[in-house]
Amino acid sequence: MFGVEPQEEWNKKDAEEFERHASAQLQACVASMVRAALVLLVSILCLLPFTAGHPFNRYWNLARYLVYLTMGCFFWFFYKCMLIWVSWQSARETRREFGDPQ
Repeated sequence: MFGVEPQEEWNKKDAEEFERHASAQLQACVASMVRAALVLLVSILCLLPFTAGHPFNRYWNLARYLVYLTMGCFFWFFYKCMLIWVSWQSARETRREFGDPQ
């Protein structure tokens, strides 16, 4: 970063350990994002019976709290998606900084 050479060089063992750790971290983030997506989908599906033309529409005033819950689930899902991007970007910058091992 900023045109400065890294102070340390990494060898093949360090590179393999980094790749193993980076892929495990990315897989954990993806699994967490999938769980957040499922919770978001379930919360959206819970809203459907309360929309216009459905039998529980008369209870819409109580169902508005489900809308707030769904909005919170959406922000949680968005946060998890951003964690995936940050994890990928961090690994990419580390690979770019240290280059290929000697």
